[in-house]
Amino acid sequence: MRVYPRYKHTVTAQYLQLETRTPWGTTLQTGARREESRQTVRTFTLHQEPPEVVLGEVYKVDILPAATLTQKLPLEVPGTMQVRFGYGRTLNRPSLRELSPAVYFGVVGGREVAGDPNVTRALIDNYDARWEWYLSGDESMSLGVFRKDFTDPIETNILRGAAAREVPVNAEAARNLGLEFDLRKRMGWGTDTGWEDLVVSGNASFIRSSVDLGSADGAQTSTERALQGQSPYVLNLQLSYEPMDKPVWGTVLYNLAGPRIVEVGTNGLPDTLEQPPKTLDAVLGWNITPGWSTRFKASNLLDSATTAQVGNMQVRNIAAGRSYNLALRWGYAPSAGQ
Repeated sequence: MRVYPRYKHTVTAQYLQLETRTPWGTTLQTGARREESRQTVRTFTLHQEPPEVVLGEVYKVDILPAATLTQKLPLEVPGTMQVRFGYGRTLNRPSLRELSPAVYFGVVGGREVAGDPNVTRALIDNYDARWEWYLSGDESMSLGVFRKDFTDPIETNILRGAAAREVPVNAEAARNLGLEFDLRKRMGWGTDTGWEDLVVSGNASFIRSSVDLGSADGAQTSTERALQGQSPYVLNLQLSYEPMDKPVWGTVLYNLAGPRIVEVGTNGLPDTLEQPPKTLDAVLGWNITPGWSTRFKASNLLDSATTAQVGNMQVRNIAAGRSYNLALRWGYAPSAGQ
């Protein structure tokens, strides 16, 4: 028997924002957004009279407040130095497939996948404190700490059985605590040597994540674990050639992330742990004339594989391969990094 979903999603929203500045370099931005959301998925069978209909519906009215307090520091340094404190509430809604019990086969691995009409949206409360230093119009560095509190986060569970079916489930709560560093700096440090055309930038994040399993604790194999999909560290590095008076530019980008749970095991089945690939990309551009430009892009130069393990057994090893692209354009001159 085949089943098919019909999906409808309506969102009505209003927001209010206020900003206050003081003579002492303090800026307060605050506001709130009201969202009324209704997601409806009707999953029905064909060739049956009357058709069997399963209704998956999420109706929520959410108030999403936000506030940011910024204080400039009265220090005699190049540029502007400030500290920033922020709070904001966001949300994450289930997709059509996560609300429909219709079974389909996943693209990777061919495993059975089905939704659950009882899945609801997740709320996320975000807190952060950050030190920022803007050295010039295009140079900056910052160091921050953050915390994210999740209510009803949506995760993918693996049910034991002949097909080991994937299903979405709301955990009771989760928390991320992290430290992050951002940098964008022209090399040369103000000297007229040509090195100032090179720009180094990047960011690094270190995250400690935990999940409150609540009533799901009895079914899930791991009693203590990180939030599904959350790597303990993420690193992005970029080296760019951005001359102000030459028609050529280029960028090299590197990305690295730590292992993460992609499928939560239940009833004794271990969690599936994925190691994302290390990626290295390069882009080279030439603005030939005011109208003509060309760009060459090489992606995934390391050809690193995405691997996944269940316990001590490797279940996936996927190498996407390298790709190369050469484009000639008229009427659009891309800037560095595009």
